[in-house]
Amino acid sequence: MRNKTEIEKAIKKSDFNWLGREPFIKDFIHHLKNQKESRHICINGVWGSGKTTTILGIINHLHKVEEEKPLILYLDAWKYEHYQHPLFALLKLMQEELPEIFDIIKNSFQKKGIEPQGGLNLPFLNITMSKNDHDAYNRFLNESEYIDVLNEMMINAVKKIKEERANELIIFIDELDRAKPDFALRTIEMFHHLQDELPTHVVYSVDMNQLRSIIKHYYGYEYNVEIFTHKVFDEVITLKKLSKDEIASYIDEQFESLSVNYSIINLRELMIKYMNQNQLESLRSINKICESIVRKLKIGYFKPNQDGFFKFNYYLGRGKNKFLWGYVELLIALEVLMLIDSMKVYEFLRGENINELLDFIQMREMNKDRKELEHLIAASYNYGKEKEEHLSYSELPEEEKTIGIRKVFVPITREYESESVFSNGEIF
Repeated sequence: MRNKTEIEKAIKKSDFNWLGREPFIKDFIHHLKNQKESRHICINGVWGSGKTTTILGIINHLHKVEEEKPLILYLDAWKYEHYQHPLFALLKLMQEELPEIFDIIKNSFQKKGIEPQGGLNLPFLNITMSKNDHDAYNRFLNESEYIDVLNEMMINAVKKIKEERANELIIFIDELDRAKPDFALRTIEMFHHLQDELPTHVVYSVDMNQLRSIIKHYYGYEYNVEIFTHKVFDEVITLKKLSKDEIASYIDEQFESLSVNYSIINLRELMIKYMNQNQLESLRSINKICESIVRKLKIGYFKPNQDGFFKFNYYLGRGKNKFLWGYVELLIALEVLMLIDSMKVYEFLRGENINELLDFIQMREMNKDRKELEHLIAASYNYGKEKEEHLSYSELPEEEKTIGIRKVFVPITREYESESVFSNGEIF
């Protein structure tokens, strides 16, 4: 799922795979309902671990509540990072999603006749000013005064709605760790300063590791991040890490949905072999790699060498040769490296710095049973040495291993992608 629209549509299906998160969603809602005072709660998870899906799942469940249904605002900090102040983003959302609150603010605004000083890049939010010269607020305000008055009006509007309807307002703030640092921190600080006055729960979705980096970069690397986070968040709840079985099941589902004509089990084992734990905890990274692998498997990736032995074996997809899975494994290793440093992959494809790729492969070879890539490297090194003794991978010194894998890349080119080299429907 690439965007929130797709997520919102998918989570409403009865067969949606929550990967064990549905109990968390129900427990979180129960926990939130038991809070008597305003609480600011951070849901922590690594990039791509499903935080947005979890947040939208919570919102979806809250919408199904029959009695005392809460008012809900969902603020995508990344989407509104271009706003000069997060308060304007909040008011914009109220205008679109909670008009009953915004109408109260609008009426107060019109009665006061407030206007910002000329030259300030501040929104008027489609509000017409009154011309009551006798009103104390009927004057030009500087930016700080303008924001203070808007804050006051918003707080009063929320309190009035709660008195009339006796229900909660819950604000969900997502994608903070992807927004510009200045906007992200101003958003957190704004809600922190409003906590005592604004009677609402605020739920943040954050990768705490990324947020710590933002705080240190913004305030200085000597700044005590723990004091900051303890001050602004009442609770930090970390999403449960997926089990190995849940990750395996998720990868299998991705490949099945992409209709790959290769052994899904083998593809999944190779992904798990080369991806580190942080990458495997990122569902977004898994999606990206699965899609790229299947796309390249379907159209071919390595260009055939027209010279001798490699004429029929030097690319993916032509026949059931014994080196096929070696090529697939190499492709997956490159896809994982693309997540870390894409420029290095382009260097490898040109035959440059190939020893770094070999080091990466050998790190992943420890305690692994699959040896197809090792056979491929050894075969490419031994090719053309008719009078010399052919060595196995384990017999090759490091220099010869580097030579072997370098040969596999010559002459790889992207221009060959336009020609399919696969036997349709054949399962390897």
